[in-house]
Amino acid sequence: MSSALTFGVELEFLMAYLPDNIPPPDPSETRLLRFEYTDHDIAAYLQLTKDTSNARDTNENSGRFMCAKRHIRNTLTTAGLPVIKIEQAEHDPGDFSGWDIVEDTSIDKPENTPYRYFQLEVRSPAYISSPSALLENFCLLTVDTSSLHVHVGDGLRSFDSVTMRKLAAFIWAFEPQLHSIHPPHRQTMYYATGMRACSRYSTRYRERYGYDTFRIPNGITGALDLLACEDVEALCEEVKDASGYLKTCQVSFSGILAASMDPDREHGKRTVE
Repeated sequence: MSSALTFGVELEFLMAYLPDNIPPPDPSETRLLRFEYTDHDIAAYLQLTKDTSNARDTNENSGRFMCAKRHIRNTLTTAGLPVIKIEQAEHDPGDFSGWDIVEDTSIDKPENTPYRYFQLEVRSPAYISSPSALLENFCLLTVDTSSLHVHVGDGLRSFDSVTMRKLAAFIWAFEPQLHSIHPPHRQTMYYATGMRACSRYSTRYRERYGYDTFRIPNGITGALDLLACEDVEALCEEVKDASGYLKTCQVSFSGILAASMDPDREHGKRTVE
């Protein structure tokens, strides 16, 4: 008997805050907009992001960010949800036993507003739940570059090459129909590239006929070619985007590829995202 599939979600959003010298634009607003931080919060943030981009916040904003993470952590804990340690960076190995709060700098911040924004991603453990309590306490904003990610896995196991080839073939064959469930801006953006438009498989096909044509394999031809891939590595080489990235695909196989290349690793997501 096959085991039940497991899955978790990643909720991306902006959370508003106000610096100390800016009065609330809406005096009736009762949700939390100011975050009192300590020198320890600033030091913790700098330690957490020492290996990341120099574009990260520093000083006051970094302290506010760590304080905001702590407030969200406490809110989820109060709601009865298990939460892992606060000192977790965006690309650290995942701990799927509890909810996790990390920074996500891929989310664009709005301009010309008195508010400042934290770029946040809340990750669930490998089970179904909902952090609805967040909306009752914090000023959250979803923008075009924020999204809901769903990770589907087979418990602690990874999916085999037969399953992945069938999934890739299905996505290729029915991608126009799958696109219809997404708003237009999510169908063409960089962080959600489509297989027919941007994969190496379709790019190589266009190179064969010249870049002045939009010709790509039809649904059946593409599905059959992907089904013929020898293994997970060969399949991912075809479905990754033209720049060589898997993480930016609408359906990302990056976790499955990592598990295939290093099956004994203890951490990481053995999931389709």
